[in-house]
Order: sequence, then structure tokens, then C-alpha cells
Amino acid sequence: MVSKCGFACCLLALAWPLAKAQNTSGNILTGNVKADVVNSYSGPGVLPRPDMVLIRDFTVPVGAVTKDESIAGKLHRKVALRHGVDEDSSPQALSRQVQAAFTKALAGELKKVNIPAQKMPAAEGAMSGSNLIVEGQFVAIHEGDETKRILIGFGRGASDIKTHVTVSSLIQGHSTVVLEFNLSF
Repeated sequence: MVSKCGFACCLLALAWPLAKAQNTSGNILTGNVKADVVNSYSGPGVLPRPDMVLIRDFTVPVGAVTKDESIAGKLHRKVALRHGVDEDSSPQALSRQVQAAFTKALAGELKKVNIPAQKMPAAEGAMSGSNLIVEGQFVAIHEGDETKRILIGFGRGASDIKTHVTVSSLIQGHSTVVLEFNLSF
């Protein structure tokens, strides 16, 4: 569906070093992931290296999800239903699937490069030390157009996801925004 690895690499490049990673146009381009930096830490001193990266499930506002209503998309769902695959294809189900896959993929990619990461625990008050919190919102989730992918190809009809991400440093209960950016992939 989406280049999970590209997003994780982009987030890693932006958030972990806590650097102002911008080129002259203010954009970062990593593969097919485009990140526009909105805000970055400019406070006094250097923030300590975090012990853990905690990932909070991104929110999905009502109306942010656009399903594939093309002929091929509808046919695909109908064929799956006839073969006994009763898959919930509602926008709510799609948003839950994207949330779960996104959090799992991001944590997995960070662990691959030896950065301890996990889903944000429900009890925030129990956290101690220095942590990096990744949270955000899916601004738009477009499932794409399967008919265009089949007939035209070359990236036409591809799925598209837009997010707003905030990375904060949480040190003994005190939160400081380190980086805020918009992603399109």
C-alpha cells in the first residue's frame, strides 16, 4: 500500500539526530516520501539522547479516508466476497488498518537500526527517563484507483497518504517539541 520503509527512514533521518535537516527549499525528499518541516527545536542547549522512541497511534479524523470506488476496486471487493473473504472495506476499517500497520512498521524499522522503539503505553505517567514521542494525525488517506493502476500504470491511481507528525522529547514529564513536519507518501 505505502512505502513503510521510506517513511521510517525519513522519520529516522529527521527525528533521531534532533537536527534541522533541511535543504535550501525547506523540503526533504527521501524516495517517494516528501517531508515539509514546519517547526524544529531551537531552544537553549542540547537535548539528551532518548532512552526509547514511543509511538502513539496517529489519529484519523472523520472524512480523511477516501475509498477506491473505481470499477476495478468494486469488482475486486465483489470477487473477494464471493470467495468467502468478508472483508470490512469501510473507511473506519481502512483507517484502523492503516493506523496499526503504520505504528508496527515504524517501530519495526527503528528496531532494525538498533533504535529501541515501541507503541506508546496506555499509562503515560509510569514513564521515566528521557523518551522521544512520535505522534500525529492522518490528514488524508486515499486508497487509490485500481482501474487506473491496471489500465495506465506508471504511478497513476496510486494510493496517497498525508500526515502531520510531531516529535517531542519527554524528559521526566516535561515535553519539548523537537520536530514538527508534514509527510506525503
